[in-house]
Amino acid sequence: MSTRSADVAHRDVAHRDVALAGVALAGEVLRGRAATLARSGRHEDAVLLLTELAAGREHTAAEHDLLARIQAQRGRLDEAERHWRAALALEPDAGGAIADGAAAGLHHLRRLRADRVGARRRDGLAAGLLVLLALGGGWWLGHDGPDRPDQVPAAAPLSAPAAGTVPAPEGAARRPVDDLAARLAGPEATVTGAGGQLVVAFHDPIFTVHDTPSPQGRATLSGLGARLAAVPGIAVEIVGHSDGLPVRAGGPYPDNAALSLARAAAAAETLRGAGVPATALTISAGGGAVAPYPDGAAGDPRNRTVTLRVTPPA
Repeated sequence: MSTRSADVAHRDVAHRDVALAGVALAGEVLRGRAATLARSGRHEDAVLLLTELAAGREHTAAEHDLLARIQAQRGRLDEAERHWRAALALEPDAGGAIADGAAAGLHHLRRLRADRVGARRRDGLAAGLLVLLALGGGWWLGHDGPDRPDQVPAAAPLSAPAAGTVPAPEGAARRPVDDLAARLAGPEATVTGAGGQLVVAFHDPIFTVHDTPSPQGRATLSGLGARLAAVPGIAVEIVGHSDGLPVRAGGPYPDNAALSLARAAAAAETLRGAGVPATALTISAGGGAVAPYPDGAAGDPRNRTVTLRVTPPA
């Protein structure tokens, strides 16, 4: 091969490598954008973006992993399982980020399904809280590194609350999260502990229609907000919900996910007005698929609400 031919060949290889690197970088950027959309409750847009990214080819393992997390957050557990199994089939080697993340996701699904069966036998609200703990925008899409199944904490047992809280098991050492639960407890909500977090589920609807809290709902949020504001360093994720009925055609919200996110934002404003720092608040959408009262009738007004996932100060 002449020197000129060799130079041309090297240039072609370099151009190909640059092009491949550009494609890979674009894929990473679009996956990041899809994850951001999903975290903000725009699940359909996130799935559409990933579908367009894979046009003309099969999804990569990383795309399957992200799709699994999105479907899990939407409550579509069978779809989530399908994508995680596809990710494992493409990257089966243990120790890799995708393989370990998919294995951890499947472990979460198995645990969630088992806990939901047990919780439904005991109490409808408890079953809903278990789903919220797993799907409320936390592990599925907020998880940046792979958990190994043996590192996933077991869900705390749930039982009917005595005075607005679910007590720690008898004989268990009192933890900071237990003290926080006692400080947040009130007649308007159930405070349930699981691992190092609390979930606050309100007994009555916070919203009647759209994303404006009712007078009673605003008073409920303000009262809890005052108690939250008295705990420096607290972190609160506000998860919006809907009753699951279709949104009105031509209305301000394209779907229940958008309505739920708007409700979470409205609740955040009320909590800020009660003194909770804006830096302590994040919002996400649970929609109607992940509801605190999953066993109620269709359109159950109690699901026109938000739930709070509270993390104690470090």
